[in-house]
Amino acid sequence: MAADLGGVLVKRALLRAVKDTAYQLIYAKTFLLMFFGTPHQASQEWGWEATTLKILEDAYRYIRGPWLLDRVHQLSYYLEQVRLDFHGILGKFRIVNYFQDLPESSSEIVVS
Repeated sequence: MAADLGGVLVKRALLRAVKDTAYQLIYAKTFLLMFFGTPHQASQEWGWEATTLKILEDAYRYIRGPWLLDRVHQLSYYLEQVRLDFHGILGKFRIVNYFQDLPESSSEIVVS
């Protein structure tokens, strides 16, 4: 079970477990994944850049500098790579996604 960005960490850990013999038993014994509000992919309206900018703004409130844009690009690239890499192994797992419904006035499409 993982919530929010913890789901990204779980995905990354499972990707490592596939390749690293020290952790392959974890991969072999994992059958069910439950994600609570985990961002699985970017959308046209709320891309990885917007997601990572929000994370950085929350983490480094009132601290801004020329490094911010670079970090946004790095984190956006990382999140997309995890998504693409995990796609190759997701068929092994039963996956349950819990997410908060969006207001009816929203045009956002949520896929689970």
